[in-house]
Amino acid sequence: MGTVFKKFTAQDKALIPFNAHKQYDFTSASAASNSLTWFNSSWTSESISLYSSASAIYGGDTKNVIKYYQIDHLFYRNFKKSVGDKMGPINYLEQPRNLYQKANILSIPSGLYGFEIKPGSFYLSSSKHEIIDDKKGNLIISGTNLDNYPKDVQKNVFKLEPIDGFKRYDLDVFSDYAHYKYVRKDPGFHTEIVGGGWRRGKNNPNGPITYTSIMGKPREIYPENEDDSYFVNKIYYNNVQFFESSNSSAEIFLNSGTGSYISSSHHERYNFDKDENFSISFYLKPAVSHLPAIGEATIGDNFKINGEFDIEKRYIIAKSGTKRINTSLSSSAAIPEPQFPYAIYHISNSLYFERSDGNQKYTVSGSLGETGNYNMADANTHILCQSSGSKMQIWENGTKLKEEDFTIKDQTRNTANLYIGANGEITNIDDTIQLGVGTAEVGETFIVGSYKKFDGGIGFSEIGSTFTIGKYGVLSDKGKPYNGNISNINIYSNAFTNTQIQNISSSLNGSPYIGNCFYQAGFVVVTHPLYQDILQNPEDQYSLNRVNFQGTHLIYENEYQCTISEDEFNSTYNLSARKVKSNKKYKLADFTTGSKFSTFVTTIGLYDEKGDCLVVGKLGQPIRMSDETDTTFVLRWDT
Repeated sequence: MGTVFKKFTAQDKALIPFNAHKQYDFTSASAASNSLTWFNSSWTSESISLYSSASAIYGGDTKNVIKYYQIDHLFYRNFKKSVGDKMGPINYLEQPRNLYQKANILSIPSGLYGFEIKPGSFYLSSSKHEIIDDKKGNLIISGTNLDNYPKDVQKNVFKLEPIDGFKRYDLDVFSDYAHYKYVRKDPGFHTEIVGGGWRRGKNNPNGPITYTSIMGKPREIYPENEDDSYFVNKIYYNNVQFFESSNSSAEIFLNSGTGSYISSSHHERYNFDKDENFSISFYLKPAVSHLPAIGEATIGDNFKINGEFDIEKRYIIAKSGTKRINTSLSSSAAIPEPQFPYAIYHISNSLYFERSDGNQKYTVSGSLGETGNYNMADANTHILCQSSGSKMQIWENGTKLKEEDFTIKDQTRNTANLYIGANGEITNIDDTIQLGVGTAEVGETFIVGSYKKFDGGIGFSEIGSTFTIGKYGVLSDKGKPYNGNISNINIYSNAFTNTQIQNISSSLNGSPYIGNCFYQAGFVVVTHPLYQDILQNPEDQYSLNRVNFQGTHLIYENEYQCTISEDEFNSTYNLSARKVKSNKKYKLADFTTGSKFSTFVTTIGLYDEKGDCLVVGKLGQPIRMSDETDTTFVLRWDT
């Protein structure tokens, strides 16, 4: 076989990157054998050092606390404001990142996913759920129609679940590293020094009972806390407490006896006018209010008065009571305009949704608990109030409770602050208990049983023609603060369909997303409180059934162009074309001089400068060389 050589130029070589996708399908057993691992992790108010080693108090990281903090640090903590130290890609509008108290974590080795998990290829099934990704880094339950949920974060103008409320369950421990000085007086206090550095998780001897925002001055301009929305609205907590609800999410307890409330400064984004659609969604669980009353008494055979009956107007969410006049150095309260975009309150078990144009109030109301036949004080009730066109609606647990059609004449926008749990600055808290029946009109006869025999009390009575028990205690004309639990407060700048409202009610946080898939890091994190049973402990063989995904592997295509000019390689070194078959005799045979004779190429090799063969390309069939035009052979191979 004859061989000839030609040196390459720089233009003849190219290195082309491209992605190749490899499909992986694992069962529970094969996933473990291929180093896919999954964990149940959780946050704790204790010091991380208690879980850091086998010699620590708990004998190691028994709650996967360290893994939780690693995930939090890499992807979630202060995600909306601290971008530089978060792993991406980051898209605020398309991929919300919310980390609750607990998280299920699935870790995939980089040798399998390569550059990234191909978006849209992830699938996980457990004994209870099937999960897929939405191509944007979010996890959803398979079969979810995203159009039936609120997706546009820019329309969710206020959002307070609160996502990080679990970090304030324990207010009697230090939440961060701090310098604290304390002179020990009680040997039972957790302190051995007078002053020094305190690590998170240590007991705080002066820990508060309720939480109030720490802020600069004025407080309405420089509050410490923020809501959970895309807009990061500044909020102010006053004397609130945080508790874990039955669904493992955080809820806020507002105490009407201590003046608890939450406020946010006026902003046009949640200041709706008469012709603007909007929705307000939240969960509430009113506490029993121990108010002035006669206790509990049975008059005659079948007349009973319950002393815990509450007939106060208790404000839940309102933008109508107080506005703040802010300067660079001070802030003062003032009475706002008479009109307001919304006020939501309850009287006993009746809920009211109200708007005003300053001249007239437009109100829709309904009795809670009737549609589901339950006591509203025993369960979290989802409420959605919305203004849609000319209709004002109240929805209870996904069912329309009441609807009224109004034509509001004048504007409803004002400059009042937004208040949760109150209608402005609180002055009328439940701090006075007045005993007795208040006022009573008794008919011709009113006989109370023998107090000597029955040792006091009403006992039995004979009532004449009239018996009226008046107001017990003092009712407030301006209304009183809300008393009870509230959570997952969302204000939207749009109205919703029936299906969307039902999904908002059942999803807890109004979102179809239950976690995140971080494609380029190989982590799948289930964060939603309602879906922490998806991945049980690895020892539970039924916790994970299948995991499917495509790994994206970066591959380089090497391309070499072997160009032969029309006047090159038209002769051959093949000995069979010589008159004398010897490499020392160079005269060609007579048949090579004819016009029909031409050389053919069967093999192309690439060599280094030392003459070592690096690559060999075999042609499918011999290719005839042209003496009329240039010929180019392209060699490609992947590495």
